[in-house]
Amino acid sequence: MIRVSLVYPLAPGKHLDLAGFCNRHLPRLRQRLGDACRSMVLERGLAGLCADWQDENLPDTPVTIVHLQFDSEDSARLALAPHLDEILAGLPECTNIHPMLRMVEMQA
Repeated sequence: MIRVSLVYPLAPGKHLDLAGFCNRHLPRLRQRLGDACRSMVLERGLAGLCADWQDENLPDTPVTIVHLQFDSEDSARLALAPHLDEILAGLPECTNIHPMLRMVEMQA
């Protein structure tokens, strides 16, 4: 299994309209990816922790992450590639954060 994660770190001056993101952006993403996307999960970060999480002077950076699961790297690339520009172009409707994309192989 392959997981593609779109990571949206929140920082000063950055915003993410979670309702708009969930109601407009994610359904469009799901439709474009079709059956190749086995699952889609949204994680809404409440706080971020760093290696020295007890240091009160270090900033915490909550993140929102969308995890997309595919059967293979090829199926992920084939599903995402034709729609990536359109998907990214729709983001300003609900956020000014450009996501970091990450692809990993999941193992039990």
